[in-house]
Amino acid sequence: MQPETKQPEILPPAAAPEIAGAVAERSSSARDSAARFERVNDFERLYAQWRETDDPALRERLILMHRSLVMYLARRFADRGESMDDVVQQGMIGLIYALDHFDAKRGVRFATFATPTIIGEIRRYFRDRSRGVRVPRRVQEMNQTILSKIELLTQEFNRSPTYREIAQSLGLPIEDVIEALESGRAFDPISLDEPFLGEDLVPLAERIGGVDPALASADEQSLLHAALLRLPEKHRVVLHYAYFQNKSQVEIAGLLGVSQMHVSRLLRAALAQLRRYLEEDL
Repeated sequence: MQPETKQPEILPPAAAPEIAGAVAERSSSARDSAARFERVNDFERLYAQWRETDDPALRERLILMHRSLVMYLARRFADRGESMDDVVQQGMIGLIYALDHFDAKRGVRFATFATPTIIGEIRRYFRDRSRGVRVPRRVQEMNQTILSKIELLTQEFNRSPTYREIAQSLGLPIEDVIEALESGRAFDPISLDEPFLGEDLVPLAERIGGVDPALASADEQSLLHAALLRLPEKHRVVLHYAYFQNKSQVEIAGLLGVSQMHVSRLLRAALAQLRRYLEEDL
């Protein structure tokens, strides 16, 4: 009698999909690794040929091989108010700069070397395009919509449309239209050093504003205000009537119910006390 042969344990059916998925995932990962390795080898081969021959066609192939890297990095800067095509274009400039300065002898992969250069070029683009005043995104979008509508209405009316016509065509309150158009001027502010239109081309900063005539007496007014607050109330009242409301001593006496002589004494005492306070502070 032959010994009984032990049959191998069969996996339960429920485990089959998990195993199949794991095998497929490992196979896919292996294929991706092989593809990346092949691309790296292709780049190194083409790069060496380009450095030897300086062939512009090879340079173009090397650039296009890494366009996907630029697209990936550019997506980090999406929704920042700039066209994605413009952002990608700036990233490509960074890629070209990185390729021209890459040295394969340093043992660094080109993608690793190029990434900071591409990101730096994109960030520089946003710095150059930054607004003078931060305008809410809602107002920025409304501004673009209104400008497009103005072009259409100008063609339709053969003249510039009014605020009311723009608002009615877009179904917006006229106040929102005015706000959006006024805010749009903050996108490109004028420098104060910009020469002003005219024969002498004087900077704008020298044509706006002026000397405040009250500036020289600002300190004196501050000291006077502090001294007035230190006076007794009856002295402040008399001074207020006499010097701020230009009332005569007779009128002040009638308002306070005292004699004109008493008002005169109060004014002299108040002015004397006020003078002492000011001399202490000076």
